[in-house]
Amino acid sequence: MIALILQLGLWVNTNGSEQHVPCPILYEQEQRLPVGCMVLNQGVLFSPSHYIETKVNQAGDKAKIIALQEQVALLRAELLNAQNGLTKCLTQPAPSTTQPFIYGVLAGSIISGALLWNK
Repeated sequence: MIALILQLGLWVNTNGSEQHVPCPILYEQEQRLPVGCMVLNQGVLFSPSHYIETKVNQAGDKAKIIALQEQVALLRAELLNAQNGLTKCLTQPAPSTTQPFIYGVLAGSIISGALLWNK
């Protein structure tokens, strides 16, 4: 036969009064425990100051995550604009560099021929 022993813990109210309450049996989330109750799972028991500090840190971390997500969105938009600009540069035809060279050779040949012809 299995006997269930009800364990009591001391709960201190905000007004300073104390009362004995049964210890919780199931731990489904973080919670404060009465003094004297045994912790069945690691990380369940928090002092009030540690619990408040943890919640404040979580809120600060969430704000940092949101700010970083906004920054990532802006950087992605800038990257997309840069990629579009690069694509335009690469797809536009470049001016020919051989055409001025050919004109220069032809003009030089004509002038040289005219000078030699006049001698």
